[in-house]
Amino acid sequence: MIRGLPDVLLLDIALPGINGYQVAQQIGGLLKPKPLLIAVTGYGLEGDRQRTLEAGFDHHLVKPVDPLELTKLLKDYAATRVGKRPSSAS
Repeated sequence: MIRGLPDVLLLDIALPGINGYQVAQQIGGLLKPKPLLIAVTGYGLEGDRQRTLEAGFDHHLVKPVDPLELTKLLKDYAATRVGKRPSSAS
């Protein structure tokens, strides 16, 4: 069972039926506070990166994702979130 809202979402851009840009825009309008949105995609041109930022993503990672880069993003984000959300663990 999922409790509360996610802190981080890793989202592909190429999805069936709806693309990741549309999902990111919807999430930004629905979830408060907005989770950290990380695009994980095969699209790596500068225009692709700009489009993810415009859609509401916080970061753009190109597949295959460098695990050290992802770990750094998550650690940096966690360091900024300490004490800002109540713990859902009980």
